[in-house]
Amino acid sequence: PVLVGLSAAFVLTYVFIALYRMRYPFELEWMEGGMVDHVRRVLEGKPIYAKPSIEFVSFLYPPLYYEAAAVFAGVLGPGFLPLRLLSFLSSIGVFALLLVIVRRETGSVFAGGVAVGLFAATYDRVGGWFDIARLDSFYLMLLLAGIFVLRSFRSAWGAAAAGLLFSAAFLTKQSALVIVAPLLIYLVVAEL
Repeated sequence: PVLVGLSAAFVLTYVFIALYRMRYPFELEWMEGGMVDHVRRVLEGKPIYAKPSIEFVSFLYPPLYYEAAAVFAGVLGPGFLPLRLLSFLSSIGVFALLLVIVRRETGSVFAGGVAVGLFAATYDRVGGWFDIARLDSFYLMLLLAGIFVLRSFRSAWGAAAAGLLFSAAFLTKQSALVIVAPLLIYLVVAEL
């Protein structure tokens, strides 16, 4: 009961803080303004990867996060809110995937809930990045979704779906390759 209560407290605290600061009109972290600029360029039909100028220098991230955030910004208008909303929803997706993956692997909903609580408890320790206008939560959600599909659906269709999710994670942040490559090697070895 204590672990469940602590887990729930960490999750609820995170949700409260994220919702509270979602409409904050200024940068919560140094890269947020640049992310907003990238999404604004997508909305304006300008290239993200252009020759650096005094007005704009692109970050070295692939384009998928900017494109996904542009969908939110197309509805809500440009600014911090649509990007933070995407990150917040992605972090909730991460919570859900952690719950499902751990429950599936252990057979215990309790273990899944504790895993979510432990992850939520890291919010302060990792600098509060779960809900800021950055690509990290979206990237992690795609990566975990790929892992979930890979473990849950042992078929060619499952492998194809996992491959698409891993590709999307890579098109969000290149470091996905560091995680996906060992998984693929394991799959090849495990199937022999």
